[in-house]
Amino acid sequence: MAESGAAPGLSALVYLAGVAWDDVRGSDYHLARRLSEHLNVLWVDPPKSWLADRRKGADTALIPRVRVVAERIVRVTTSMPAAPSRPGIRIAAALHEHVWVRWALRRQGWRAAATLVSSPEPRSARWAARPRAYYATDDFVAGADLIHMDADRLRAAEAAQVAGSDVVMAVTETLTQRWLGGSARILVVPNGCDVDHYATTNASAGAAGVRSVSPVAGVVGQLSDRLDLRLLEAVAARGVNLLLVGPRIAGAQDDRWRALIARSNVEWVGPQRFEDLPSYLRIMDVGLTPYADSPFNRASYPLKTLEYLAAGRAVVSTDLPAARSLVSPDVHVADSPQGFADRTVEAIAAGTTTIDVDRRRAYAALHDWRARARTVVDALREAGATI
Repeated sequence: MAESGAAPGLSALVYLAGVAWDDVRGSDYHLARRLSEHLNVLWVDPPKSWLADRRKGADTALIPRVRVVAERIVRVTTSMPAAPSRPGIRIAAALHEHVWVRWALRRQGWRAAATLVSSPEPRSARWAARPRAYYATDDFVAGADLIHMDADRLRAAEAAQVAGSDVVMAVTETLTQRWLGGSARILVVPNGCDVDHYATTNASAGAAGVRSVSPVAGVVGQLSDRLDLRLLEAVAARGVNLLLVGPRIAGAQDDRWRALIARSNVEWVGPQRFEDLPSYLRIMDVGLTPYADSPFNRASYPLKTLEYLAAGRAVVSTDLPAARSLVSPDVHVADSPQGFADRTVEAIAAGTTTIDVDRRRAYAALHDWRARARTVVDALREAGATI
């Protein structure tokens, strides 16, 4: 726990993130940015394999790096000679991380007020400042195949993580159900959206070089096996132009993916900078969340759905719990390829007025990341953090 009476300007949250700071901007990134409005954030990347990165030609080093990446956010990057996930290396990697976290805090003149871990691996949290919070952004056990990790090991690691935490947070109620009955406080903290970032979508120029013209339905985000490509095939078969924005993660549907993007009315523009996403959403009439009905997805809370609304777009989504939780006339759900295509065509035909755009943005504002950060800060304070 932070020292009693610690100066607010010196308090820091040690954020042991599940992804690196410069990875695709997901839940961790957005939450950390808003948490930094309340206290300093020491963001700690997952430990890396120095030798593996060297073999890939990546610019890395054994000496940890500590650098300012945003106002009140300092990033720590650590590396080990071998893969930190190996059984014999995990404890060494965690100790190494702990030493450098303490050093970085001293260098900044910060006092650790609390620790938040968004990885199922306990890492250095076992020695970190209390209160400790575990933040489950996904059902990691159900998604073990997607992240190429062993499900049994993830299950055991997550159980240890929950047992050692004072606060346990997850993006959906589905996830929290498995942890009821323990000593930690359990709460649902759904994903949010950066409403300010998408506020000027309609005033922006459309992205240069995009050939898709209205009617356009689009998908923004990682294009992996989480998606049910049958839904996108059904939409394309109805003559709607499809604009796909994001990195393609190879998987079991690769042949189907290649056939989809070979269609004349389907355009894939690859990964794009977060700053440029409004210019791509400007081209879209409807945003799509075409997730497969799987245990992993049923426990997830897609960022893209709220981001479409923040950009003023109607949404067509797979009929999953997170979509059902959004009580909005602008979120249309379907449970079959035919139904998904029907809802997309209907949403396009309905058109979009200024009143529609304002209503969607107002609803998205209720789910802004600032509100999520306040929930987290309040929970940490109730657990004893001096923030």
